[in-house]
Amino acid sequence: MSASESKDGQPVFEYRTLRLLVGIVTFALPLFVLIFSSFTPLSSISVSYHTGARDIFVGSLFMIGTLLIAYRGYDPIENRIANLGAAAAIVAALCPTARDLHPIDTMAVIHALAGVVLFSTIAYFCLGPFKQSAKKRNNAKAKRRARMYTVCGWVIIVCILVVAIVQIPAAVEFKTGWLLAFWAEFIALWAFSFAWIVASKLLPSFSDKDERLILSWKFWKRK
Repeated sequence: MSASESKDGQPVFEYRTLRLLVGIVTFALPLFVLIFSSFTPLSSISVSYHTGARDIFVGSLFMIGTLLIAYRGYDPIENRIANLGAAAAIVAALCPTARDLHPIDTMAVIHALAGVVLFSTIAYFCLGPFKQSAKKRNNAKAKRRARMYTVCGWVIIVCILVVAIVQIPAAVEFKTGWLLAFWAEFIALWAFSFAWIVASKLLPSFSDKDERLILSWKFWKRK
């Protein structure tokens, strides 16, 4: 993958660092939502829009969208899918879901569809490009990455299905009483996060030394 370069020839956007940043933001999102909503029981993470965690929720989605736009991928298809996920994240931020026990309006429907698109694109990255790229290296740690992408991808798919099922009126108790949608989204976000952190090749358990992302002050410092 060719990276954009600055005047001194250094990459402006390094794909492994972008993956790491996406992973960190996604990991922090549900935790910060819990903290800034004062641990209010929420039927979904999206409902945090109507709590003190609104700015965290919206800001995190915009950050994820911006990072996905910057992520170019290895081929045009991967780039388009990343852009689709970015658009979905931004739409989800701009179109809040309805409050609990309030009628579902158009904005809430758009938000739900955008959420499905966002998580589906991440499942695609896990089960598609990330997994295929790991298989090409054909070594122990690359195979470990491929297995982890498979697990994360299917966890996200199962969580999407759980969130969809609890929207059925007959299952409303599972959504509002058991907070099943909230925890399904929490798990999906962490699966999303872990897949992208693994893909950043920062973790020694999942990457060889010759491909590992090394963070240093020199890397972050810009002259």
